Amino acid sequence: MKFAKPVLAASFGLLAIVAANAHADALADIQKSGVLKIAVPQDFAPFGSVNSDLQLQGLDIDVAKLIAQKMGVKVQLVPVASANRIAYLQTHKADLVISTLGKNAEREKVIDFSQAYAPYNKQRVRRGQRQGRQRRRPGRQNRGRGPRHLPGHPTD
Repeated sequence: MKFAKPVLAASFGLLAIVAANAHADALADIQKSGVLKIAVPQDFAPFGSVNSDLQLQGLDIDVAKLIAQKMGVKVQLVPVASANRIAYLQTHKADLVISTLGKNAEREKVIDFSQAYAPYNKQRVRRGQRQGRQRRRPGRQNRGRGPRHLPGHPTD
């Protein structure tokens, strides 16, 4: 058992070095090519959508352009839908994804997450009580119309 701990520690250390080198290689490849391929939403306004001129627009698109500018490379925006954004990373069609993507254990197994630039929580929303209106009796307040999640929430 005493032998297993140092071997495990060395193994994890080696994995960390390999992972760090993989990230460094990816960054070096981006700098060398001069192009950063960023997957952005095309169907989730105001974060990302297509305008009347068929150009991508939205908060995520602005953030993508800012990152490329700060890195000193050109940006190649890769439009994606919610269902295929992780697949684009795994198949190297994109270097990174900027999208409303909820962080969970399953996704953490296959991709790395950065710090959220627009954190928000999944919240329940219901109609508020109007002034001067009498409150309904308990048990009949919502009549089967309980609090709902907002449709299209990224963690759905």
